Amino acid sequence: MPRPRKPTRVLMDPKSGDWRIFKSDGTRRRLGLRGQADLEAANQALADELILERLGSAAPRPTDSTPVMDLVYRYAEAKADSVAKPQLLADAIEALSPFWTGKTAAQINRISCAEYTKWRMNGGLRKQHLKTRATSMSKAIISQSTARRDLTTLRAAVKFAQADGILLGSMPTVVLPNETPPKDRSLTRDEAAKILRELWRGAPSTARDGTKHRSPGRTKHAARLFLLLLYTGSRFATVAKTTRKKREDNPWVDMQNEIWYRRGSREQITKKRREPHRVPDKIMSALKRWNRLFPGQVYLVEHPRRPGHPVGDIGQALDGACKRLGIERITPHGLKHTAITLYISGGGDPMLAAEYFSTTYETIKANYLHLHPDFQEDALAKIAQLGKRPERNGTKYRKMTQNDDNIRTSKPCF
Repeated sequence: MPRPRKPTRVLMDPKSGDWRIFKSDGTRRRLGLRGQADLEAANQALADELILERLGSAAPRPTDSTPVMDLVYRYAEAKADSVAKPQLLADAIEALSPFWTGKTAAQINRISCAEYTKWRMNGGLRKQHLKTRATSMSKAIISQSTARRDLTTLRAAVKFAQADGILLGSMPTVVLPNETPPKDRSLTRDEAAKILRELWRGAPSTARDGTKHRSPGRTKHAARLFLLLLYTGSRFATVAKTTRKKREDNPWVDMQNEIWYRRGSREQITKKRREPHRVPDKIMSALKRWNRLFPGQVYLVEHPRRPGHPVGDIGQALDGACKRLGIERITPHGLKHTAITLYISGGGDPMLAAEYFSTTYETIKANYLHLHPDFQEDALAKIAQLGKRPERNGTKYRKMTQNDDNIRTSKPCF
């Protein structure tokens, strides 16, 4: 009778102390780890090996014995090269892993999804990071929309496994939290001018001798990006990744024809519209001046300490400037909302706004049309005459009588 096959396991060579993985098919692999000090790393390598074995198997399996993260990793492995923003997928997996590890697909229901939303909003991922890292990679405040986006990835992973037919039994249901209404925070023209000036002057700092001075080198790149965001109404990632020369995998600016291409020709098309637009004269003058000052830069704006790379974020610089000026906090994405708001409130054409800011007219109508100075102007004129019948030039009978008299008194044409 043949000896039963042993499962995949990790063992240490008693002579050399090397850790090796012994697979169920009889093969083995050296991990490059040695001694009891690397026990945790060896166990992690074994866990990764087991996940790869399960992902590679297309055999159907019951939901009550299928780990949730196996479905997520399987989905990520298949979609990593085709999604428009792989970093968002990686962030979602990082957020889902601490909560759903150890749970099976059968445990996905309305209650567990609500528990995840509460755990995420209460800083669950941030607390997990603080256990293993010196600083947290998570935001200080997590909104319900962020938890909803994470669960959307989980729902896509479940549907992906269901489409491949690898789940047996009742299908798990991912229940998303309710959508939150969009934030309507925008800057006035005066507030935008104050923030731009504050970013250009730089954050105040104190020298060793106690004297206070400004450090413009720390936030001047943020001021340049602020200016571009405000006058183009583009999303931050689009502006930050825009290059000075033509590229097929990134947005770029045609300096000769003064056209800003928000999307490279080979970039994936998503539901976020990224159509080209003309560059305003004020921004074109700034771009030409920056080309003269920084001839070697690849991107329109680069951080002085990271040449050759796009700026990752200006949220911290914006928060500091708003705090010093006593202005309510605004995010980089809020500058797109500010640009459209100032354009419509200044009397701009809503149809032209949809074309220039690369958004739909339905979005403009739903969120910004009420800010137009001529909003419902014709309706107000009628409301002023509410209940009054329009004046008429006589009744129908009187008009018919007048027509008959005209016919009788008219001279014959022969």
